[in-house]
Amino acid sequence: MGGEPVRLGIDIVDSLLPRGVLPGTLITMMGPPGIGKSYFTMMIVRHALDRERPAFFVSLDDVVQSEPEKGFYAITGFKTPIPMIEGRFSANINPENPRQAIETITSLVKRVAEERNVDGGVLVIDSINTILIAAETFVAFDFIRGIKALCRNYGLLGVIDMHTGIPGFEQLEAIVSYMVDGVIEMGFDPQLEELGFPLRRLRVRRMRGVPHRLQWVPFTISDEGPVAIDINLLMEQLRRLTEARRSGGQ
Repeated sequence: MGGEPVRLGIDIVDSLLPRGVLPGTLITMMGPPGIGKSYFTMMIVRHALDRERPAFFVSLDDVVQSEPEKGFYAITGFKTPIPMIEGRFSANINPENPRQAIETITSLVKRVAEERNVDGGVLVIDSINTILIAAETFVAFDFIRGIKALCRNYGLLGVIDMHTGIPGFEQLEAIVSYMVDGVIEMGFDPQLEELGFPLRRLRVRRMRGVPHRLQWVPFTISDEGPVAIDINLLMEQLRRLTEARRSGGQ
Protein backbone atom coordinates (compact mmCIF):
# COMPACT_ATOMS: atom_id res chain seq x y z
CA MET A 1 0.00 0.00 0.00
CA GLY A 2 1.28 3.48 -0.87
CA GLY A 3 0.20 7.05 -1.35
CA GLU A 4 -0.63 9.80 1.09
CA PRO A 5 -2.63 8.68 4.16
CA VAL A 6 -6.28 9.74 4.24
CA ARG A 7 -8.56 10.71 7.11
CA LEU A 8 -11.84 8.95 7.74
CA GLY A 9 -13.63 12.23 8.43
CA ILE A 10 -14.82 11.28 11.94
CA ASP A 11 -13.07 13.33 14.61
CA ILE A 12 -13.12 10.75 17.40
CA VAL A 13 -11.76 8.07 15.05
CA ASP A 14 -9.20 10.35 13.42
CA SER A 15 -7.93 11.25 16.90
CA LEU A 16 -6.91 7.59 17.29
CA LEU A 17 -5.24 7.57 13.85
CA PRO A 18 -2.96 10.63 13.97
CA ARG A 19 -1.60 10.05 10.45
CA GLY A 20 -4.76 8.63 8.92
CA VAL A 21 -4.87 5.34 7.00
CA LEU A 22 -3.12 4.34 3.80
CA PRO A 23 -5.03 4.20 0.51
CA GLY A 24 -5.90 0.61 -0.32
CA THR A 25 -6.58 -0.26 3.33
CA LEU A 26 -9.50 -2.58 4.12
CA ILE A 27 -11.08 -1.98 7.53
CA THR A 28 -13.83 -3.79 9.35
CA MET A 29 -16.08 -1.80 11.66
CA MET A 30 -17.39 -4.32 14.19
CA GLY A 31 -20.07 -3.93 16.83
CA PRO A 32 -23.54 -5.00 17.94
CA PRO A 33 -26.60 -3.93 15.93
CA GLY A 34 -27.70 -0.38 16.73
CA ILE A 35 -24.31 0.80 17.99
CA GLY A 36 -23.87 3.30 15.13
CA LYS A 37 -21.78 1.48 12.50
CA SER A 38 -23.91 2.50 9.53
CA TYR A 39 -23.97 6.09 10.78
CA PHE A 40 -20.18 6.12 10.90
CA THR A 41 -19.77 4.57 7.47
CA MET A 42 -22.10 7.18 5.95
CA MET A 43 -19.89 9.86 7.53
CA ILE A 44 -16.90 8.26 5.79
CA VAL A 45 -18.85 8.30 2.53
CA ARG A 46 -19.74 11.98 3.02
CA HIS A 47 -16.08 12.82 3.69
CA ALA A 48 -15.05 11.15 0.42
CA LEU A 49 -17.74 12.99 -1.57
CA ASP A 50 -16.70 16.30 -0.01
CA ARG A 51 -13.18 15.64 -1.32
CA GLU A 52 -14.67 14.88 -4.76
CA ARG A 53 -13.75 11.21 -4.54
CA PRO A 54 -16.13 8.43 -5.62
CA ALA A 55 -18.04 6.51 -2.96
CA PHE A 56 -19.30 2.98 -3.67
CA PHE A 57 -21.90 1.70 -1.21
CA VAL A 58 -22.84 -1.99 -1.30
CA SER A 59 -26.15 -2.18 0.54
CA LEU A 60 -27.02 -5.68 1.77
CA ASP A 61 -29.02 -4.92 4.93
CA ASP A 62 -31.34 -2.13 3.87
CA VAL A 63 -32.23 0.15 0.99
CA VAL A 64 -29.80 3.04 0.65
CA GLN A 65 -31.35 6.18 2.11
CA SER A 66 -29.61 8.80 0.02
CA GLU A 67 -30.59 11.27 -2.65
CA PRO A 68 -28.94 10.92 -6.07
CA GLU A 69 -25.60 12.69 -5.92
CA LYS A 70 -22.57 12.98 -8.17
CA GLY A 71 -19.90 10.50 -7.18
CA PHE A 72 -22.21 8.25 -5.13
CA TYR A 73 -22.72 4.75 -6.53
CA ALA A 74 -25.01 2.28 -4.78
CA ILE A 75 -24.96 -1.47 -5.35
CA THR A 76 -27.95 -3.28 -3.89
CA GLY A 77 -28.22 -6.87 -2.74
CA PHE A 78 -31.96 -7.39 -2.93
CA LYS A 79 -33.77 -9.88 -5.15
CA THR A 80 -36.63 -7.44 -5.71
CA PRO A 81 -35.67 -5.28 -8.70
CA ILE A 82 -34.90 -1.68 -7.79
CA PRO A 83 -35.03 1.10 -10.40
CA MET A 84 -31.63 2.15 -11.62
CA ILE A 85 -31.33 5.86 -10.94
CA GLU A 86 -28.25 7.67 -12.24
CA GLY A 87 -25.86 8.35 -9.37
CA ARG A 88 -27.79 6.23 -6.93
CA PHE A 89 -28.66 2.63 -7.86
CA SER A 90 -25.90 1.53 -10.18
CA ALA A 91 -26.04 -2.29 -9.95
CA ASN A 92 -27.74 -5.24 -8.31
CA ILE A 93 -25.93 -8.26 -6.86
CA ASN A 94 -26.98 -11.57 -5.34
CA PRO A 95 -25.50 -12.20 -1.83
CA GLU A 96 -25.79 -15.94 -2.51
CA ASN A 97 -23.28 -15.57 -5.36
CA PRO A 98 -20.29 -13.62 -3.94
CA ARG A 99 -18.10 -14.34 -6.98
CA GLN A 100 -20.61 -12.68 -9.29
CA ALA A 101 -20.90 -9.86 -6.77
CA ILE A 102 -17.15 -9.21 -6.90
CA GLU A 103 -17.24 -9.12 -10.70
CA THR A 104 -20.10 -6.62 -10.66
CA ILE A 105 -18.46 -4.36 -8.07
CA THR A 106 -15.09 -4.53 -9.84
CA SER A 107 -16.68 -3.66 -13.18
CA LEU A 108 -18.38 -0.59 -11.71
CA VAL A 109 -15.24 0.63 -9.91
CA LYS A 110 -13.16 0.17 -13.08
CA ARG A 111 -15.72 2.03 -15.23
CA VAL A 112 -15.90 4.96 -12.81
CA ALA A 113 -12.09 5.15 -12.50
CA GLU A 114 -11.74 5.25 -16.29
CA GLU A 115 -14.55 7.76 -16.84
CA ARG A 116 -13.49 10.14 -14.07
CA ASN A 117 -9.76 9.51 -14.44
CA VAL A 118 -9.36 9.44 -10.67
CA ASP A 119 -8.06 6.90 -8.18
CA GLY A 120 -9.04 6.64 -4.55
CA GLY A 121 -12.39 6.95 -2.86
CA VAL A 122 -14.36 4.72 -0.55
CA LEU A 123 -15.94 1.27 -0.88
CA VAL A 124 -18.43 0.29 1.85
CA ILE A 125 -19.96 -3.16 2.44
CA ASP A 126 -23.01 -2.95 4.72
CA SER A 127 -22.98 -5.59 6.04
CA ILE A 128 -20.74 -8.64 5.53
CA ASN A 129 -23.06 -10.73 7.73
CA THR A 130 -25.50 -11.05 4.83
CA ILE A 131 -22.80 -12.64 2.66
CA LEU A 132 -21.64 -14.91 5.50
CA ILE A 133 -25.20 -16.15 6.04
CA ALA A 134 -26.21 -16.48 2.38
CA ALA A 135 -23.09 -18.14 0.94
CA GLU A 136 -20.79 -21.00 1.84
CA THR A 137 -18.12 -19.87 4.28
CA PHE A 138 -15.08 -20.34 2.04
CA VAL A 139 -16.83 -18.51 -0.81
CA ALA A 140 -17.70 -15.64 1.54
CA PHE A 141 -14.04 -15.38 2.54
CA ASP A 142 -13.10 -15.29 -1.15
CA PHE A 143 -15.43 -12.29 -1.40
CA ILE A 144 -13.46 -10.49 1.32
CA ARG A 145 -10.18 -11.32 -0.43
CA GLY A 146 -11.63 -9.94 -3.65
CA ILE A 147 -12.70 -6.72 -1.94
CA LYS A 148 -9.23 -6.41 -0.41
CA ALA A 149 -7.55 -6.83 -3.81
CA LEU A 150 -9.95 -4.31 -5.38
CA CYS A 151 -9.11 -1.73 -2.72
CA ARG A 152 -5.38 -2.29 -3.29
CA ASN A 153 -5.65 -1.99 -7.08
CA TYR A 154 -7.63 1.27 -7.07
CA GLY A 155 -6.38 2.90 -3.87
CA LEU A 156 -9.80 2.68 -2.23
CA LEU A 157 -10.46 2.89 1.48
CA GLY A 158 -12.56 -0.21 2.10
CA VAL A 159 -14.95 -0.39 5.06
CA ILE A 160 -16.76 -3.62 5.92
CA ASP A 161 -19.53 -3.40 8.53
CA MET A 162 -19.94 -6.52 10.65
CA HIS A 163 -22.60 -7.13 13.29
CA THR A 164 -21.18 -8.84 16.38
CA GLY A 165 -22.79 -10.61 19.32
CA ILE A 166 -24.63 -13.08 17.07
CA PRO A 167 -24.54 -16.63 18.50
CA GLY A 168 -22.36 -18.91 16.40
CA PHE A 169 -20.52 -16.05 14.66
CA GLU A 170 -17.61 -15.80 17.10
CA GLN A 171 -15.18 -17.78 14.92
CA LEU A 172 -16.25 -15.90 11.78
CA GLU A 173 -15.61 -12.59 13.56
CA ALA A 174 -12.08 -13.73 14.42
CA ILE A 175 -11.35 -14.83 10.84
CA VAL A 176 -12.70 -11.61 9.30
CA SER A 177 -10.60 -9.59 11.76
CA TYR A 178 -7.53 -11.55 10.66
CA MET A 179 -8.22 -11.08 6.92
CA VAL A 180 -8.56 -7.28 6.91
CA ASP A 181 -5.93 -4.59 7.45
CA GLY A 182 -7.59 -2.83 10.35
CA VAL A 183 -10.29 -3.28 12.97
CA ILE A 184 -12.40 -0.53 14.51
CA GLU A 185 -14.34 -2.07 17.38
CA MET A 186 -17.50 -0.54 18.80
CA GLY A 187 -19.54 -1.64 21.81
CA PHE A 188 -21.10 -0.71 25.13
CA ASP A 189 -19.07 -0.26 28.31
CA PRO A 190 -19.81 -3.53 30.16
CA GLN A 191 -19.53 -2.10 33.68
CA LEU A 192 -21.86 0.82 33.03
CA GLU A 193 -24.24 -1.42 31.11
CA GLU A 194 -24.63 -3.57 34.23
CA LEU A 195 -25.63 -0.42 36.12
CA GLY A 196 -28.26 0.39 33.52
CA PHE A 197 -26.25 3.10 31.74
CA PRO A 198 -25.55 1.96 28.15
CA LEU A 199 -22.52 3.99 27.09
CA ARG A 200 -21.12 3.62 23.57
CA ARG A 201 -17.38 3.34 23.11
CA LEU A 202 -14.92 2.55 20.32
CA ARG A 203 -11.28 1.76 19.76
CA VAL A 204 -8.88 1.01 16.93
CA ARG A 205 -7.91 -2.55 17.75
CA ARG A 206 -5.29 -2.62 15.00
CA MET A 207 -4.38 -0.79 11.78
CA ARG A 208 -1.69 -1.97 9.42
CA GLY A 209 1.05 0.40 8.29
CA VAL A 210 0.19 3.47 10.40
CA PRO A 211 0.49 4.50 14.07
CA HIS A 212 -2.69 4.24 16.10
CA ARG A 213 -3.85 4.62 19.68
CA LEU A 214 -5.42 1.61 21.35
CA GLN A 215 -7.47 3.16 24.13
CA TRP A 216 -11.27 3.02 24.27
CA VAL A 217 -13.04 6.31 23.58
CA PRO A 218 -16.54 6.71 25.10
CA PHE A 219 -18.89 8.65 22.87
CA THR A 220 -22.45 9.63 22.17
CA ILE A 221 -24.18 10.63 18.95
CA SER A 222 -25.62 14.13 19.06
CA ASP A 223 -27.26 16.31 16.42
CA GLU A 224 -23.76 17.44 15.45
CA GLY A 225 -22.48 13.88 15.12
CA PRO A 226 -20.34 11.60 17.32
CA VAL A 227 -18.96 13.37 20.39
CA ALA A 228 -16.33 12.03 22.81
CA ILE A 229 -17.37 11.84 26.47
CA ASP A 230 -15.14 12.70 29.40
CA ILE A 231 -15.34 9.40 31.32
CA ASN A 232 -14.03 10.92 34.56
CA LEU A 233 -16.73 13.59 34.49
CA LEU A 234 -19.33 10.94 33.69
CA MET A 235 -18.22 8.72 36.60
CA GLU A 236 -18.41 11.68 38.97
CA GLN A 237 -21.95 12.44 37.79
CA LEU A 238 -22.92 8.79 38.26
CA ARG A 239 -21.41 8.79 41.75
CA ARG A 240 -23.47 11.84 42.71
CA LEU A 241 -26.60 10.33 41.20
CA THR A 242 -26.07 7.09 43.13
CA GLU A 243 -25.53 8.98 46.37
CA ALA A 244 -28.65 11.05 45.76
CA ARG A 245 -30.70 7.90 45.18
CA ARG A 246 -29.39 6.34 48.38
CA SER A 247 -30.13 9.49 50.36
CA GLY A 248 -33.63 9.64 48.93
CA GLY A 249 -34.29 6.06 49.96
CA GLN A 250 -33.35 6.62 53.58
